[in-house]
Amino acid sequence: PDLCKLLAKAGLIMVTGGVEVADERLLKLMNKGVSLPQVIQTTRAFRENGVLVHAYLMYGFPTQTDQETVNSMEMVRQLFEAELLDSAFWHRFVLTKHSGVHANPNGFHIEMGSPEKNVFAFNDIEHSDPVGGNHDAFDEVLPHTLALWARGDEIDCSVNDYLPDTLPSPTVDPNFVRSELIKTRRRQCRDNHIVLWFSAEPIVLEYGILLDNGTKALELDMPPHFAHWLAEEIQRWTADEYTKVSDVRKRFPGQPEMFDELMEVLLDVGVTLI
Repeated sequence: PDLCKLLAKAGLIMVTGGVEVADERLLKLMNKGVSLPQVIQTTRAFRENGVLVHAYLMYGFPTQTDQETVNSMEMVRQLFEAELLDSAFWHRFVLTKHSGVHANPNGFHIEMGSPEKNVFAFNDIEHSDPVGGNHDAFDEVLPHTLALWARGDEIDCSVNDYLPDTLPSPTVDPNFVRSELIKTRRRQCRDNHIVLWFSAEPIVLEYGILLDNGTKALELDMPPHFAHWLAEEIQRWTADEYTKVSDVRKRFPGQPEMFDELMEVLLDVGVTLI
């Protein structure tokens, strides 16, 4: 979340990300290196900082079953319902010559034919997916539902309303995304973190200091000398100075345990750690 805040402050307005198959088994099979809970928290961090999110999606990946494609539809529907996505596009899997799937066809249970001769290049390779489902059945329904969900239309309808009766119902928990969103996110404060303050200049009061991040104001009671130190210290926390938590810790005029308590309060009021 803090990195997303910094990127937004620097002018980032939109990101595109490969959510791909939106299914845990297939994400592991393709060695994507990301899980669905991470997708949810990452898109949340961008959206909370005003950054638009576009998702690249894939269907027809080798061994992907009809059930997994339906589950992916439900997962994407929930992402739109939670306002974590602004737009998306489903791409049907294409086997390319320089991909990991082409290099290891047996590992993905595909069958490849001999490429046709071409004077220019070989890119898209014909293949069959005998283990996977009927990918043709989703060619029209996936872009159709995406267009609806991106407009906020029919967002609470079952995905089976758009599918033939021969296809299964999703087995995804209907509250999967919302359950992930209510989980507490613990922010760690490490000495090598860069500390940043983007909000208003602190105001020293007779009995402490006033910090205002634009949406929340907090008055901290502390001795005058401590308040003056903190007001001066916070003004160093800019993107130009690269002040680390360890630097602040060294300059801190109180006991070590007091520093950790102070940082917890400052994180709550808007301090950014990168």
